[in-house]
Amino acid sequence: MSQQQLADLEAERALMTPEELADERMFMMHAISFWKQKAWRAEQQRDREIAERKATEAQFERFKVIPQEALDALLIKMKEEKVAAVKKEASKIIGYIPWVKYELEEKTIQDVDAKLEFWTKLISYYSTMEHEDT
Repeated sequence: MSQQQLADLEAERALMTPEELADERMFMMHAISFWKQKAWRAEQQRDREIAERKATEAQFERFKVIPQEALDALLIKMKEEKVAAVKKEASKIIGYIPWVKYELEEKTIQDVDAKLEFWTKLISYYSTMEHEDT
C-alpha cells in the first residue's frame, strides 16, 4: 500500500468506535481464517493429484515392459469371452432353427468386434419383437 492509502486507513480507524474496531477485527480474523482454510484445501487437493499421478506413472512403468503382442492377445481373448457371453444370452432368446442359421452366419464373420455387434443386434431385435408380441 502507498503512504497515502496507509494514512487514509489510519484516519478511518481513528474515526471508528471501539465496537466498530472490534467488529472490524473479528471480520478480518474470519477472512484470514477463511483464506488460510481455502489455501490448505487447495494444497491438499494438489497433493492428492500429485500422489495419483505418481501412482499412475508407477503403474505405467510396471506394465510398460509387457510386449504389445501379449496385450493384443489378451484383448482378443477378453472380446471372445464377451462374444461367448452374449451368444449364451442370445441362445435363451432365439429359437433353435434361427439359432442354427445365425451360428452359420457368424462363422463367416472374421472380426471379433463384428461378431459381438452381430449378436448384440440380434438380441436387441428379438427383445423388441418379444415386447411387441405382448
